[in-house]
Amino acid sequence: MLARECARSHAGAWELVREPAYPGSVFAAVRDAEAFVERVDTPAFAALGIHLITTQSALGTPEPRFLSQREADFVRRIGDARHVIRMSVGDVVEGRLVVHEGALVGCEGLVAHVDRHRRSAWLQAADPVLRDASGRGLRVGLEVVSKS
Repeated sequence: MLARECARSHAGAWELVREPAYPGSVFAAVRDAEAFVERVDTPAFAALGIHLITTQSALGTPEPRFLSQREADFVRRIGDARHVIRMSVGDVVEGRLVVHEGALVGCEGLVAHVDRHRRSAWLQAADPVLRDASGRGLRVGLEVVSKS
């Protein structure tokens, strides 16, 4: 499961919390996607509330949703070895975000919105599967320490 670190205010103090990046979703890297689909797409898994994310095929039938190589590379890159998207720290310099540490180093161009009050950033997500319930892209922790 891909998780993220976010800052939360609790009793007047900020603390880091870890929460699922995509609640209710799990990413799996498999060698044989067809065999994986056959094993998971069964009534036994459905009874446990486990379902594959599907898209509509050209024929209108549901097909399992697989990440593109680019999406998979991004998920691997942004998460650490424990699949946690670490809190990032950066500055806004002349209207441009510069991240100094954390998961967003080198990914500044993917940031669609920064909320300094909530210490968060939303990444662009063209694919509806990678959007959260509000329709925005992935929310990640970002503390902007200065703005000039």
